[in-house]
Amino acid sequence: MSTYKNVSIPNEEQGIDEFLFQAGTSLKALNSIAKRPPVNVLFRDIEYNVSSFREKRQILRSISGEFRSGELTCILGPSGAGKSSLLHILTGYNQNGVKGLIQINGEDRDMRIFKKLSCYIMHDDILQPRLTTLEAMRIAAELKLGAEIKKANKKIIVTEILQTLGLWRQRHTMCERLSGGQAKRLAIALELVNNPPVIFLDEPTSGLDVVSVRQLLLLLRLLSHQGRTIICTIHQPSASLFNIFDNAYGAPSQLVPFLAEAQFICPQSHNPADFVIETLAAEITSRNQMSDLCQNGKISRWSKDMSVQLSTLEESGNNKCMEEVNKDKFLNLEYPTSFCTQFLILIKRLYLQSKLPMEIRIIRREYFNRWYGLKAYYAALTFSTIPPAIFFGMIFITMTYFMSGQLFEWHRFILFSIVGLLTGFCSEGLGLLIGTIFNSTNGAILGPSIISPLLVLCCYGMGFGRQIESGMRFLMSLSYLRYGLTGMTLPMYQNRTRMHCSEDICVYGDPTYVLQELGMEGDTYIIQILGLSVFVVLFRAIAFFTLRHRLANEYSNSII
Repeated sequence: MSTYKNVSIPNEEQGIDEFLFQAGTSLKALNSIAKRPPVNVLFRDIEYNVSSFREKRQILRSISGEFRSGELTCILGPSGAGKSSLLHILTGYNQNGVKGLIQINGEDRDMRIFKKLSCYIMHDDILQPRLTTLEAMRIAAELKLGAEIKKANKKIIVTEILQTLGLWRQRHTMCERLSGGQAKRLAIALELVNNPPVIFLDEPTSGLDVVSVRQLLLLLRLLSHQGRTIICTIHQPSASLFNIFDNAYGAPSQLVPFLAEAQFICPQSHNPADFVIETLAAEITSRNQMSDLCQNGKISRWSKDMSVQLSTLEESGNNKCMEEVNKDKFLNLEYPTSFCTQFLILIKRLYLQSKLPMEIRIIRREYFNRWYGLKAYYAALTFSTIPPAIFFGMIFITMTYFMSGQLFEWHRFILFSIVGLLTGFCSEGLGLLIGTIFNSTNGAILGPSIISPLLVLCCYGMGFGRQIESGMRFLMSLSYLRYGLTGMTLPMYQNRTRMHCSEDICVYGDPTYVLQELGMEGDTYIIQILGLSVFVVLFRAIAFFTLRHRLANEYSNSII
């Protein structure tokens, strides 16, 4: 691969997309309020290997290049060429099995700082469905802009971004009702709130029609020419769309001459993007020829008659930029907002949204782009379910208690209700654990399979409770449902006079005998409460660590 540059913007393209120029503001408020330094990304000799049980595969071999501030660059290549893998590596989304050098403005990449300066809009990016465009933007602004920026300024930034990206008319439209192009622009708008100087996009044009693709690419070029470094992967653009890019890991205007040097002559009537992909896919010798000609990306073509090594490009400019980036090291390296602020914003949003596992992909994007910490999200997820669980749980418990004809005494009803609510929290924690491991389809199948043995252990011994084996008692103690059943039974039958029975002989009129036959005679209420409490904490703790592992880059890429 080689890198070229196309500095000029064709004048005939300046009037194509009217909504870009009707915006007027051009993100002036955003650039002044949330200032960010220009960032250049240089990478050398990147190698990426994936190991499986059967084999070890090399995905990338000694790839080099540079992405510069103020330019829109695309990584072009056929399916399976490693475009997304390279993007995962450059963003830091994938760090396992990677070798090579990645520098930011001349210094080795520090992921703690780079994550604050970059954002990654993934290929399968989805939006919060039950929020309007404006609500989603305001929540993003509250999370991504710190307390040092006033609320009025945050509103100005949100309005400005929506106007610039042509989404102001859709500000009250639910995200799930946006068109494909509008949804793509909103995904960019959400990440643009904190003005990141580097934006990575994986296949942003997939699934869009030609008009939407053109609008999106012109928008990205507008944003890049304001001083941002924008990199995206693209599969096979048309000739007119290809010329929108400043760099296509090689400038469009210099791609055809470069291919000619490698003895591959592109017909005049042919799309250069199509031709290079066809050439690369034809045979391995063509790939090797082009790779050798540009030294696998180490040589940069900045004009038709000049090629230079990447390491010599504008060293003085890099040093000046690096001084600005270094200042960021002294800032808070955690999230823009505090734990409490994140918690309050997220718990408000969770009341309107779906829960796990439907939100996993949204969480992965927001968590990787440092919207919030996982602890704040998990705390909000946990506490957001408590009020509805208590409200609806008490309705069910009350109906069950009186419809089953239980003796009404306030202390018995209260003890019965406490156990019922704790059992509900245990079940919710188990569901949360299943949701963090499996998707909705697999969870719906495996959930009943997991709960079935717990139900069997819960009810084992009814009718012969005094003969339950010691081994079975141990297994029954592993079912939280057994603690729930015992905890509900004890308040109703302990310390109770003989029950009324119309039969002459009624052995079950004696509450003590009932507890003996159920195998609960020696049990105490407080032990059941402690057992349920342990399971509540255990399920949610395991679910938290499972979710953290699932959101980790290593897990995600091993699944991919």
